[in-house]
Amino acid sequence: MIALALIVLVAAGPDVELRITAESTRVDFGKAFELTVVRTWNKKTSAAPWLDDALTPLVVRLVERSQREVGDRFEETRRYRAYAFKTGTVTLHVAPAPALQFQVRPVLETSTTGAVELPRGPFRLPTPWPLWPLPAAAATIAVAWFLRRSMGHRGTGTVGLRGPALQRLAALHERQPTNPDELRAWHVEASAVLRGYVDARFQIGVPQMTTEQVARVTGLVPRTTLVTLLAPCDLAKFARHQPSANDRDALVTRIQQFIEAKHGP
Repeated sequence: MIALALIVLVAAGPDVELRITAESTRVDFGKAFELTVVRTWNKKTSAAPWLDDALTPLVVRLVERSQREVGDRFEETRRYRAYAFKTGTVTLHVAPAPALQFQVRPVLETSTTGAVELPRGPFRLPTPWPLWPLPAAAATIAVAWFLRRSMGHRGTGTVGLRGPALQRLAALHERQPTNPDELRAWHVEASAVLRGYVDARFQIGVPQMTTEQVARVTGLVPRTTLVTLLAPCDLAKFARHQPSANDRDALVTRIQQFIEAKHGP
């Protein structure tokens, strides 16, 4: 049985105390763990509204909120399902408390899978095949690759790649989900728009990768920002989180900025 491994007591305003507990500081990438925030304050005073943003960089979903009277104090309890979308050490700052560190374990076994590898050259032909066509084939492949890169980055430029992505994003922005299934589908499309653009822009198989695999691709220049944008989509798809309209608007804006930004040389 896992004991409570994270306990912090800090002053959070005039006569206001804050206590945060978590079942463990060793968690799995993208998997929910319990997080509880308890605030107490004197009945003669008032506490400022709590903001979930204080728990960044964790992504949290409120499960339950309750309040009761304990002697001459009010006690508010918030229970969350929390998620970490970055492997390694994740630091949680709840000022003015000392920094809290979670060790986020990858779901994939790094000892067996290693780093995600980008696609390499064509497979070698079996030796019984004649070898004379290979130089010509290699030259054809090289020319095709060069033309594809030139057309994608110099002919129409990234503008040519951005156009379809921005059109899909604009259409998505017009959609107003009315139930949990539509909300989930909305975020599936947001993820697809982003992954499709990155796949076309950087020539890698992002649409087939999990977010964790994307985080481990060493050749992807904006991978940190990309993972940050994919995280709320994953949360809506897999944790059934229900972001507000303002959250969706903010996500569309951030994806648009990502698409319009210059990445790399």
